[in-house]
Order: sequence, then structure tokens, then C-alpha cells
Amino acid sequence: MKKSRPPRRQESATQGTAVGVAWNTSSEWSRVKAAAADPERFEDSFEEWLVVAEDALVKLRSAGLSAERFLVSADELAKWCVENRLENNSSARARFVSERLQASNRDGA
Repeated sequence: MKKSRPPRRQESATQGTAVGVAWNTSSEWSRVKAAAADPERFEDSFEEWLVVAEDALVKLRSAGLSAERFLVSADELAKWCVENRLENNSSARARFVSERLQASNRDGA
């Protein structure tokens, strides 16, 4: 008679998944917000944004994701939006970070 094996723990689909979190300096945050099509989506101050962003990193990492800060340059974002014919809104900013993070991971690999 064979011994029964304990059930295998299934790996979470999110384990090891790298995600980028848009990160800004105070001056870049102000510039990105000023150019945004949806400035109401931003916190009222850089300090408030920083608390929210750091909390997001903790939560993502607690969920098993490899969350990485990705420093956003307002000039690079603006150029990318023009090249891709997108307005600077939350969807475009998320896509920008995702694409740039993937590219930097490919280049650094």
C-alpha cells in the first residue's frame, strides 16, 4: 500500500510577478500632476502621495508581488504620451511605467 502524499501547495499566480509603482521626486510629482488630464486623481500634496505610495508598495509585496519603484520623469512621460497619442491620465501613466519597467528588465537581464 502506497503512502498518500500531502496535497501540493499550489503556487500563487502572482508570486514573482514584477509590477512597477510610479515613483516621483517632489518636483517631478508636481510637474506630472500639473500636466495630467486628471489632476483630481492625485493626492493634495506630495507628502500625502508619498504615504499612499509607500503603503501601496507594502500591500503589493505582502500579496507576493515583486513591486518595484519606477522613477517617473515628467519630460519622458510627456514625450511618451505624445508618441503614443495618449493623454496623461492614470491609464497612460500605468502603461508607461509597465512598458518602461519591462524594457529596463529586458535590458538589464
